[in-house]
Amino acid sequence: MSEWKPLFDQRRWDEIDDLWPALSQAEQRDLFAALLEGVPKTTVIDGLEKMERHVRPKEAPSEWKGAAKILALGELAAAIEEDPPIASASWSSLRTEAESYLRETVAECEKKPKADHAPGELSQEQHCRDSLELLAAIDRATKLMCTEMDSDADREWLEEVIAEIAEYAFVAGRHMQEAWAKPFEGHAVRGIKTIQSAAEGGRQRKGKQAPETAQIISYMRELMQSGHSKARAAELTHKKGLGVSAEANSKLFYRITKP
Repeated sequence: MSEWKPLFDQRRWDEIDDLWPALSQAEQRDLFAALLEGVPKTTVIDGLEKMERHVRPKEAPSEWKGAAKILALGELAAAIEEDPPIASASWSSLRTEAESYLRETVAECEKKPKADHAPGELSQEQHCRDSLELLAAIDRATKLMCTEMDSDADREWLEEVIAEIAEYAFVAGRHMQEAWAKPFEGHAVRGIKTIQSAAEGGRQRKGKQAPETAQIISYMRELMQSGHSKARAAELTHKKGLGVSAEANSKLFYRITKP
């Protein structure tokens, strides 16, 4: 049995913190997985953004504070991680993810009916097309600059430098776009809540009115079968205490019974 497991079960985090550097890498991985599973998570919401993460030491329940500290320090995670990918590989992964989203979004936009197929200059589709063109421009600029290098080693070095800067700039742009949107997210959140409240109110009203609706329709049918017109039946039904008005009863009858 691994030495860390009984300590983990007993929440003896200081002893685990002293012990883990001496564990094999396999056991370090198992310990890290147990920490990821055990340390509670919290959901952070700001406007329309939502993120789930592990609680930090100050946020953690008392029995998990030491475990949260081990995760927050990151030394165990760094010990079991492989060497980070080179800049070109990291940028390529991020770029592939971005291009997939952009191309899929363009394809979805093209399926929507339009009076004029050309997207508006501020439309979602055009923003995606502009992004794809700018990503392609990075390739063209990279190839052009690399042709100025005298050796393969210099060209590889320059490609890595450009990839690293491109990733920094791309991620910075994403954060800046989120920052720009923050002043408007409050309006969006309030709008969403208003729509949700209206929908819930409608469901509740429908639930409350359902029994009376059946009574109104049934009584009006009886009156109409007895020879009354629909308008007179609606009026008599309202006088009986059913429905908010004769006109409402008439509209309800039409809505429910129309072919």
